[in-house]
Amino acid sequence: MLRLVLQVIPPLRRTLAAGTVTAAVVSLLAGCSTPSADVALPRKNQAAWVLPLDQYVAPTVDRSQLAVQILAQDCLRTAGYTWRVSMDQLAARPGESWNAANRKLFNGALAEKYGYGNSDRTDLSSAARQRVLDDDAANRTLADAAPEAVDRCMNQAQKRLGQTQKSSYLLAEELAVAASEDSANDSTVRAAARRWRTCMASAGVPDLPSTPEDMPPRSISSLRPAVDEVTPVGAETDVPAEERRVAVADAACQESSGWAKASYDAEWAAEADAMRKHADELERNAAAAESTERRAENIIASHAPQSE
Repeated sequence: MLRLVLQVIPPLRRTLAAGTVTAAVVSLLAGCSTPSADVALPRKNQAAWVLPLDQYVAPTVDRSQLAVQILAQDCLRTAGYTWRVSMDQLAARPGESWNAANRKLFNGALAEKYGYGNSDRTDLSSAARQRVLDDDAANRTLADAAPEAVDRCMNQAQKRLGQTQKSSYLLAEELAVAASEDSANDSTVRAAARRWRTCMASAGVPDLPSTPEDMPPRSISSLRPAVDEVTPVGAETDVPAEERRVAVADAACQESSGWAKASYDAEWAAEADAMRKHADELERNAAAAESTERRAENIIASHAPQSE
């Protein structure tokens, strides 16, 4: 179901949004496409952490998922149930802590505002976001009360849309995870991480890790009270002062040590190489995703889901 997964304190590593792929990428190279030098790379943008595979991963607003919700709502209404669908997300853009490929961003300004936390994934207003959360809570209750009906309608909706078990975005997301892991072991990145650690010595973090990827350590993450998966609207900026201080120092050291640039350049190179090797398959998947997106847009346009 559509759901906003809100503030938790994840590792800093700029990975794809949680839940899209697993970190263990297996059999990734078993069916490599023929390498191709003729691929269109985007313009580099470290501030937005733009990477070559971004064009092949799921968008911030996945209309195919919304279309499934709408079709399931119709099916469940016929069965006598109310399934709530929020249309607010249609116009949403990434929240300020996230880029268009659902990767977490981190810089001095974000550290000052959120510490090691995040904004909401989308830029919905507080009222719209609350509606999404309320709808999601109601749908969870229904799914617990009538799981067979919900599963049946969801499966029917996916078949009507033409969705398969394997997402058209999966290969790109697997390749992106593998590229992120490879870039972490790059010698230039490791050398910059040593300089970052020297820079962070004055921050006085007793359990400072060896790399920014593992921030924040337990001494900092434990400053916040335990929270549910979903943070109440408006609570993202409730940041402990000590966490904010360390996060701001961390962001500054990442820049001054050269770690941020080295990490970005290494990840870019790894993704560009993966993109060349898998160009044909990525393009086929992109065409399939575009076709599904067109069907989803038609469904959205021809239905009037009720937010009951």
